[in-house]
Amino acid sequence: MKRIVRYITVAVMTLMPMAAAAQGSGQGQEKPKDAVTMAAESADYLQRFLDLEDYQVFLVDSTLQYNFDGLMKEYDAIKRRGAYNSDLYQMATDRWYEANDTTFIKIFTEDQWKKYLRTSLGKMKKARDKRLAKKSK
Repeated sequence: MKRIVRYITVAVMTLMPMAAAAQGSGQGQEKPKDAVTMAAESADYLQRFLDLEDYQVFLVDSTLQYNFDGLMKEYDAIKRRGAYNSDLYQMATDRWYEANDTTFIKIFTEDQWKKYLRTSLGKMKKARDKRLAKKSK
């Protein structure tokens, strides 16, 4: 049961940006957030949750802006190619979120990293690691 819930959570997290972009900008509809806004919100959350120093917040925000922008561009490239395979979107998401984590482990203290791994983002990392291990078998 936990496995199913985890897969659904990952699928929703992966498909939310695509669904938001596909909705268009009709009246009464909220525009999808850009990479800068998403990065700022995520950095603020991590600052509060992990008690980050100012320089850490700057590094996290910069990392997220770059990686969210790259992820959105990769989603657009997949969409332009006409591919609708969810595995392609999942692989793109995994690549960019792994890039986040690779940078975060350098930015965070050991205690902050352990606390980060207990967040939903940390749980997504564990799910990515399992998918990678499964693919390499």
